[in-house]
Amino acid sequence: MTDGLYFLEEQDVGEDSIYYTINTAKSENSKLIKSWTSLSLSEFLQPKPSNPLDEKQLFKFIKINEKVSKVKQIMSNCIIVHAASGKVLDVPFASNKDDEKVVLWPKSRRLHQRWNLKKQEEGNKYEIRNAASDKYLAIASEARTGNSKVIQFRRTGLSNECWLLENVGNGLFIIRSSHEESLVLGLYNGCADSGNSVAVVNQDCFWRIDGYYQR
Repeated sequence: MTDGLYFLEEQDVGEDSIYYTINTAKSENSKLIKSWTSLSLSEFLQPKPSNPLDEKQLFKFIKINEKVSKVKQIMSNCIIVHAASGKVLDVPFASNKDDEKVVLWPKSRRLHQRWNLKKQEEGNKYEIRNAASDKYLAIASEARTGNSKVIQFRRTGLSNECWLLENVGNGLFIIRSSHEESLVLGLYNGCADSGNSVAVVNQDCFWRIDGYYQR
């Protein structure tokens, strides 16, 4: 759909849910919706397969929030992949202990390799929480120096648990520390061996964030 004015017309398809057709011309029973871009419209509408009784495309409105500007972006069950090695962020032995180191390990798709990223109200900051332990990705001891190890820890709300996602294109991200923006998520001593610790480093390191959906 192109930008412009659109009109909704309710359709009876014999279901409890209410579906609408979306038209550029007003009819007797249609309701005006304000000017939408194709992008914003797609965020609010869920298409329904063609009704066998009517070939028109039907849509159902899904309420996501009363104020769109306050919708928080959540990336659920992500696998965070080191781009160069193909290995992923892992909590060893699915530990749920505070101060447990986070390591690089071959992908197994188990829960302790999955992470939930939640965008904060301010800027492009994210908290990164392990799906198995419910602990947060953090810089150990609130360090501000390169090669400092990264651990999981219970949520404290401190800045060493906040990360900035920088999309550099081709599906790659730099994950920068909000605590010390000169540092990015990388590998201890630059080593990509399985079981090596993840650390914050002074040179760019690229990651993919795979297998997530946004809600």
